[in-house]
Amino acid sequence: MSRSHFITWPILICLCASTHAQQGDRRGEIQSELPEAFDRPPSPARSALEELDSFTLPPGFKIELVASEPLIEDPVAMSFDASGRLWVVEMRGYMNDIDGSDETRPIGRIVVLLDEDQDGRMDRSVPFLENLVLPRAIAPVDDGILFVEPPHLVHARDDDGDLKADSVHIIASGFGGIENPEHAGNGLAWGIDGWLECSQHPHRYRLVDGFDSIEIQNVRPHGQWGVAIDDFGRCWYSPNSEPLLVDLFPKHYAAHNRQQAGFHGVGVAVATSKRLRPVMRTPGVNRGYQRDVLDETGRLSSFTGACGPAVYRDDLLGGDVRGDLFVCEVAGNLVKRFDITEVDGGGIKAEPVDDPIEFLTSSDERFRPVQAMTGPDGALYICDMYRGIIQHRIYMTSFLRKQIEDRGLETPASLGRIWRVVPDDESVRAIVNLDEMDDRKLVKHLFDRNGTITDNAQRLLIERRSLESAPLIRTTMARSTLVQDRLRGLWTLHALGVA
Repeated sequence: MSRSHFITWPILICLCASTHAQQGDRRGEIQSELPEAFDRPPSPARSALEELDSFTLPPGFKIELVASEPLIEDPVAMSFDASGRLWVVEMRGYMNDIDGSDETRPIGRIVVLLDEDQDGRMDRSVPFLENLVLPRAIAPVDDGILFVEPPHLVHARDDDGDLKADSVHIIASGFGGIENPEHAGNGLAWGIDGWLECSQHPHRYRLVDGFDSIEIQNVRPHGQWGVAIDDFGRCWYSPNSEPLLVDLFPKHYAAHNRQQAGFHGVGVAVATSKRLRPVMRTPGVNRGYQRDVLDETGRLSSFTGACGPAVYRDDLLGGDVRGDLFVCEVAGNLVKRFDITEVDGGGIKAEPVDDPIEFLTSSDERFRPVQAMTGPDGALYICDMYRGIIQHRIYMTSFLRKQIEDRGLETPASLGRIWRVVPDDESVRAIVNLDEMDDRKLVKHLFDRNGTITDNAQRLLIERRSLESAPLIRTTMARSTLVQDRLRGLWTLHALGVA
């Protein structure tokens, strides 16, 4: 950005002196105003259908609305269970005003979204558990869910099948997230070895003998918001300005020696470029006053709010898309796609796929994608917190506060959407109900080409302690020519204690 884009030094001093009031301000740093050419008009909240018109995708894809308010509010995490139902965590206390007032009010929820006519659009929202304080992660289990409500990892049971929590008990603690929601453990992604993986947290978890006991294993606590796991069991993270970190082998090995500062092969940055191409000017970036944060057109130039990564684990969107990584960028109002390739020596390279545009962009400043994931129907699902304020008060600068106030981004809160990306011919698969299947049928889906289905099938076999399925697992994986199938089969046998 050229010097002509900045106002003169005397005015800068006055601006700094008059607005140095936010926790994110850095002592002595000048927060210059943006050129008038970078300004945007007010950004009022749009209806879900109006927001739908704001999206741009490459040829061959289209986006559809799955759910919106009032069915959901402030969604931050989601997960499909074995029946194909979508569970959503609502962090309703987060930044409901520009000062982040009353964040610890117990107004968070976990809801179950039901598509009763199977048309891809949710018809009903059932509050499973209410009165939570800043909940942040979820993992379905056979009789309910595991979730994080700081500082606890909690098991909530549904004993009578009405999708309401009947019993709730803490099974582990040590999670942050009350004082600083942006930098605290989250995730709970199902790993190929039967462990639940977290991001930005020093432990991972495995249930033993139902819920009678839990194993806790030390790991390297890298990442930030969200963790994705590919068909080979590798974990992927997106910490803010670094779009993709990958563990080339399990990160618990890196925690054996607590005195060791670095560990090659864990938390490896693999993106060959961090460049972004927002479809509009994005002046509402927390440190947009710094040189090179915005490009010469007023658009975010590289990642600053990377989060919620997803490995696309299906073929519905095309064989060339399988295995690609999708990274959400909340400040740039977009989702970026990376093509993953293996390189000599066991490394990985993540090449951006952005020709001529990013995979998903929006001209709505309130589009805030916080998580992506593969659905059991083969679609790519996007969790959209849909709000004007996404930056937490601890890090908000006076520069960003002015942007929020100038464009009316503070209100309304309590909105939110779920979207899905499908082929432009709108084809999706029918969602199968794994809960209703016997173990023999589950083994078939253990090697499904859809990652969400295979994860849930594996989880059910392990939870059921299905020892009798071991011979069929061995036979099926032996017939497969795919390395990932053999890995999945071996880890399932190991979790069953018969490997």
